[in-house]
Amino acid sequence: MKYSIDGVADSFMTRGSSDSVYGITNKLFHTIEVGAFDSTVTRYVDILLDTTNIAVNSQQSLLRFVSSSINDSLSITSPIYVNITQYKDTGHTISGNFSGIFTGKPPASTTYNISASFRAKLRAE
Repeated sequence: MKYSIDGVADSFMTRGSSDSVYGITNKLFHTIEVGAFDSTVTRYVDILLDTTNIAVNSQQSLLRFVSSSINDSLSITSPIYVNITQYKDTGHTISGNFSGIFTGKPPASTTYNISASFRAKLRAE
């Protein structure tokens, strides 16, 4: 998983590293959670997307973005869509990317320009 917050890049790799990347599908709530963390779980990132009519080349609504790099609660004020580039159900891989503007909590209401790309093997919740 790779992402950038206001132009500052970060990534999690799994081959040859102690980082973990995961994908969890929840059929009851029609969501997929994709996330990553380091071996000490002090660095992490997590996204949640809607899976209604998900398919390769579809655009899915991003429901949440959380990162240890941002000490703020983020809101999605304008829709942000995840471009799905690879998808098969549980036990297979999902890949995608997105970019958008997130807003922090008041009174500062700081804006964050965030872009990300990911690839993870899905498992059922």
